[in-house]
Amino acid sequence: MTLTQRAEQQLIVLNALERGELLVAEAATLLGLSSRQVRRIRSLLGPGAVGTLIVDELARVSVLERV
Repeated sequence: MTLTQRAEQQLIVLNALERGELLVAEAATLLGLSSRQVRRIRSLLGPGAVGTLIVDELARVSVLERV
């Protein structure tokens, strides 16, 4: 199982944002989203939730590979 290129990029950017290495505006530019969208995603996920994204994505890929 592997992440799609887009999912991997999103994970890298969200992790960098969570660690404080990127500003919301920088993350928004990299993700092709508005700053408001990134802030909403960040508030919905909460701290430490980025790891959940990778598990969800891997589970989805796994199900799609079986079909």
